[in-house]
Amino acid sequence: MSSMTRILAILLVVFAVLLGGFAWFLASRPATTPQPVAPTPVAQTQPDTARVPVVVAKKALEAGAPIPADAIEVVQWPVAPATGFADPGQVRGQFLRLDVAPGEPVLASSLLRGLQEQLHEGERAVTVPIDEVTGAAGRVRPGDWVDVFMTFNQGGEVEQTQSRLLQPRVRVLAYGERVLGGAEPQAAGRQAAQQANAAPRTALLAVPLVDVNDLILASRNGRLQLVLRPAGDADGTDPTLFVEPAAVLSARSGLDASARERLSEPANRAYAGTGLGGIAGAAPVAARPAGAPRPVGRSVEVLRGNRSENVPY
Repeated sequence: MSSMTRILAILLVVFAVLLGGFAWFLASRPATTPQPVAPTPVAQTQPDTARVPVVVAKKALEAGAPIPADAIEVVQWPVAPATGFADPGQVRGQFLRLDVAPGEPVLASSLLRGLQEQLHEGERAVTVPIDEVTGAAGRVRPGDWVDVFMTFNQGGEVEQTQSRLLQPRVRVLAYGERVLGGAEPQAAGRQAAQQANAAPRTALLAVPLVDVNDLILASRNGRLQLVLRPAGDADGTDPTLFVEPAAVLSARSGLDASARERLSEPANRAYAGTGLGGIAGAAPVAARPAGAPRPVGRSVEVLRGNRSENVPY
């Protein structure tokens, strides 16, 4: 055996002895249980304390009534309602369509929306039929002011064909598909485009309550014509210069002074009604020349306001 081979053998033996000693050392060590490692302290995060202002009712709010300033307040909530309000000025004086309990938020769904907001005190919204001619050739827009003329043909309660101004300076709330305060109708497709280009057939007018009867009677028994007024023209009529048409319902007898005053209130005047003959008027009676003989035959005297007429029969 050469010296080199003898050296390698000795090294291998020494290495084997070392490995065996290391194995014996590991086997003779007592078993130890690993100690748990304490977790590293983590800073506790505080919940977000941000608040948002929300308008809520301080006391019960009734539907149909305006919201007074002292009935609402602003409180801080963690989350804002989707349709709530942050500014009391946005709801103050608005009318409610739903009751709101104390502490509840005032939501947009609780408020009256639509054309009711556009009506002034004492007004009513009345729909009248129109066409391309009577509706000013479709050139009227919601918010415009128009004069309403009426035309009656002779017959029945109408003694002569006539045309006259029925109601001056009437505000247009809706005209066809267009509505005051609403978006312009969007046509989708060929059929919708044809409908959008068609002449409007109805107009919604804001009319004082006392004039609603006249407008309904005229629209059912005659023909209405909407006449567009120039912007800023506030001229009107003076009904006190003319004989007032007699009401359909007569006042009760024996009313005291206070009750008779209430007869002139708009709601009571509208309740008393107006006859077609009253708004149509009567044909003027030709004066009988002096000395002319009275009509031969039987006749009846007809009184209309302060006018008298003998009608033969």
